[in-house]
Amino acid sequence: MTKQDKAIAGITLSHGTLGILWIFWVASQIGYPVVFIAANLVLAVAGIAAGLGWFYRKLWAAYLAIAFYFVQLVHVLTPSFQWSFTLGFNFNIGLGWIDSGQLALNLFALAMLIWASSRAFAPNNSFKPTPLRGAA
Repeated sequence: MTKQDKAIAGITLSHGTLGILWIFWVASQIGYPVVFIAANLVLAVAGIAAGLGWFYRKLWAAYLAIAFYFVQLVHVLTPSFQWSFTLGFNFNIGLGWIDSGQLALNLFALAMLIWASSRAFAPNNSFKPTPLRGAA
């Protein structure tokens, strides 16, 4: 396994694990909304599974990690609607004003998405091919 693959696996595993702590900290500040907790816990568990799977060199983990970071790319905040998943790790660049609305891009998620995608599809990736059943 290459150092890059170990780094991606470790960052993704840490992101998901620390994300669980972040979820409950934020929920304690805003009153434990069930939808917030459930949606973010699903995302955090996906990050943990992707990180562990990547360590075990499973190709499905690469696709899960790509989806994990893709979901965290865009943030929309308006007075009546909010869409934002970060699990506490973000570096956002946005347009708009807080009173009327804001559209932002999470640069951390974008960098991880590009890095994970490039490693998943690189010819020298560390993933084991899945053997076909019954193959000799």
